[in-house]
Amino acid sequence: MELEIILVNYFLFFKFQYHQVKGDLMKDILLLNVSVFIRLILAFISLLIGLQGNYLLAFGVLFIIAILDYYDLFFTKKSFIDTPLKWELNLITRFIGFSLVPIIFSFFYFDLVQYSFLVYIPLIIYLIATTLDTAFNMQLIEEKRKLPLINISGLTLVLFMAILYSAKNLWFLYLAVVLSLSYLIIQSLSKRARY
Repeated sequence: MELEIILVNYFLFFKFQYHQVKGDLMKDILLLNVSVFIRLILAFISLLIGLQGNYLLAFGVLFIIAILDYYDLFFTKKSFIDTPLKWELNLITRFIGFSLVPIIFSFFYFDLVQYSFLVYIPLIIYLIATTLDTAFNMQLIEEKRKLPLINISGLTLVLFMAILYSAKNLWFLYLAVVLSLSYLIIQSLSKRARY
């Protein structure tokens, strides 16, 4: 789910080295790569836990990934300012990494063929939300403005996975509401503390 973003980050890393960019900006890029690797490991852990039938713990790991996604935006905002890489390329990469790959992965992980068409609704919502969110955030980065309060793609990822889990257990749908509200509170508090 994060492989495309890793490739872009390393492309940026070598691009900045070519332009002899040093100091805090280089440190931010390295921190961003570390965060992506952590999220990639957590995604594999969540998959293994889910395959063993412990959906509650697997969902908790996915929620942690969503929170880390929000903090990634803080480093991305700093790293992509004045970058030689156009934000359109990052938009396409994040679109593939956060939209298409999870959707294709879900067809194998959750065996969606056996469910009704209603299950595809969160897939469509997630696809649209993460694309709009990425485009909006990249535009703000290009204009050197602050990022919005709500990271739509991270929040919809939690709801998206919860609705899929609820096809097996309705209790996860109720859990999604609580976790989503907690996610918004965390973002609000961290936003105020940062700015």
